Amino acid sequence: MCCGPSLSALLAACADFGTYPFAALARAAFIATTLLDDLEAEGVFTTEDRARFIAGLGLVTGELHHDFHALAPQAFLARYGHLRPGTYDILSPATTKPPPTTTSTSPPAAPHPPAQPPAFTPHPPPSWRPSKKLVEREGLDWDARQMLDFAAGAIRGREAGKFAFTAHLSAALSGIRTLGERLDVSADDLSHTDVATLTALTGERSHDTALLARAAEAGRARYARSRTLTLPPAADRRQ
Repeated sequence: MCCGPSLSALLAACADFGTYPFAALARAAFIATTLLDDLEAEGVFTTEDRARFIAGLGLVTGELHHDFHALAPQAFLARYGHLRPGTYDILSPATTKPPPTTTSTSPPAAPHPPAQPPAFTPHPPPSWRPSKKLVEREGLDWDARQMLDFAAGAIRGREAGKFAFTAHLSAALSGIRTLGERLDVSADDLSHTDVATLTALTGERSHDTALLARAAEAGRARYARSRTLTLPPAADRRQ
C-alpha cells in the first residue's frame, strides 16, 4: 500500500519528461503569441486573419470538438477524460465514465454533424506580405516565412505537449487518490500533502497513515499562512 515504484516512477516521469519540457514549450508559445500580437498591432494581421491562422494549426481543441461528435462516449472519455477542470488539483477527479442516461419526455435533439478534423495548414493571410519589410526593419535574422513557421510550431507544440503531459499527471493523481482510499485518507488531506511524503511511504498501514496525517496537518498550516499574503498587481508586460 505504499506509493510504490510505479507511482513514484510516474511522478518522476511527470517532472523529467513533462514539467521541464513543457516549461520550454510554453515559453516558446508565449513568444509566438507575442509575435502574433505585434503583427496584429502593426496591421499585418487582421483579427480575422489571426483567427484563421490559429484555426489552421490542428490544435487539440479542434480535434476534441470533432471527436466529441464522431466517437462513442466511452471512446471519447478514454482519449480526453484526463482533461480535468483543475489540471493539478487532486480534488478534481478525472472523467472516466459517461454520465448516466436520463429519461426525458422532450423530443431528441437533431444530431450535430461531425466537424471535419482540422488540418495543419497555417497558410499566411493575404496581408502577410508587408511583414517582410517589418522583419527587416526590426533587424531580425529570419525571414517572414520562418517567423510564421516558428509561431505555428510553437503553439502546436505547447498544446500537444500539455495534452500528453496532463495524461500522465492525471494518472498519477488518480493513483494517489486510490492510495488514499486504501489507507482511509481523504482526497482533501492528500491535497495538502507534499510529494516527498508520498514517496517516503513504506507499505506499513499504521506508519503510512500517521505520516500522511502529519503531512496534511503541516500542509494545511502552510496553506493558511499563504492565504495571509497579498501580492502586488503584475505590471503590464508592454510597459
